[in-house]
Amino acid sequence: MTIFCQMIAHRVFVLAYDGCQLLDVTGPATVFGAANEASGRPFYDLRTVSPDGGVVRSNAGVAIQSGKIGG
Repeated sequence: MTIFCQMIAHRVFVLAYDGCQLLDVTGPATVFGAANEASGRPFYDLRTVSPDGGVVRSNAGVAIQSGKIGG
């Protein structure tokens, strides 16, 4: 008898806000993305969020698209 266990991806939220450090957003995204690649499946469901959602700008002026917290 074979038992199959379906793993649900762990949802991870990265907070972005106007004036944030770009590395504080892209660093975690890179690490969790690399973990997904290494595992060969989407182990992490990464979401970039901000208080109002939409585009926020880092302190370097780079635009980051985000979802609304809780939305």
